[in-house]
Amino acid sequence: MLFIVMILKRSNYRFVYSLFILIILSVSCNNGQRKVVQELEDLSTQQVCLPVDSLFGDSIDRILVLVEDTGECSACSLHVNEWYVYRLDMEDRSLQGHIIYVLKERNRLNQSVDSMITEYGLYCFYGYDELIELNPFLKDVPYRTFLIDSNGKILLSGSPVEIPKLWSLYRKALGRKE
Repeated sequence: MLFIVMILKRSNYRFVYSLFILIILSVSCNNGQRKVVQELEDLSTQQVCLPVDSLFGDSIDRILVLVEDTGECSACSLHVNEWYVYRLDMEDRSLQGHIIYVLKERNRLNQSVDSMITEYGLYCFYGYDELIELNPFLKDVPYRTFLIDSNGKILLSGSPVEIPKLWSLYRKALGRKE
């Protein structure tokens, strides 16, 4: 306490106030980081129940991109070009897996976007509501992109489109040996 009083006498209040705010922010950021780490750890224990569909029938890893609403420019909002680049990277490295957009039935893509996705080797599944019904925890999770193994276990979450450094983790997980 004496130390604080001495600082107040020697310096202006703005400096002390700024230092106090900086300390508060650093503590709150650490709490935010802990919360994110805890959410990710909790997710890694979850198993995703997949709907019955031929897209989920084989024993291969999947990157699920959950899309609640496609917005105005669906090719843009879906980041089709970015996911295509990631799929090409998977192909170059001989990594097995499907990239699947999980969309709401009412959000049917227009013909050109649908053709583009098919041509790029990406997939669409119009069963967002069904997936959420089978896995209610997904609705409350702040992440919309998941790498799941062939058994539905969540290996990673977060979008490498939004955080490109995540792609190296996705590659490692896709290349792991069972």
